Amino acid sequence: MQAQFMEQFAKAGQQSLENAKKFAELNNAFYKGLTQQQVDTANNYVENANQHASKLGEAKRVQDVVTVQTQFIQEANKIAMGNARTTLDMMIDAKNQFVAWYEDSVKEAAEYIPAKAAAK
Repeated sequence: MQAQFMEQFAKAGQQSLENAKKFAELNNAFYKGLTQQQVDTANNYVENANQHASKLGEAKRVQDVVTVQTQFIQEANKIAMGNARTTLDMMIDAKNQFVAWYEDSVKEAAEYIPAKAAAK
């Protein structure tokens, strides 16, 4: 009886370590993707600013300056909205992965709970 308990305890401990490793992998993948998304967005902002700065240098009239500034703001808004959509999609995907991980972890943990204890 005691040997069986120790075996179950060891298996549960091993499963806990595997679950913690999987959680860390999910977490790392999410933050790696999120960081890359933010770097890409920052690069897009810089590229947009550089393009419009050169256009601004070519402006001859006040109307040209206003047009370039308006284009800059519109492009910056597109970048911001794209970033928000992509980030939201990433967060939803991460949530789904974490929910699946949690559900799997609970199912695996239930295997180590004796049937008598579950019935109480």
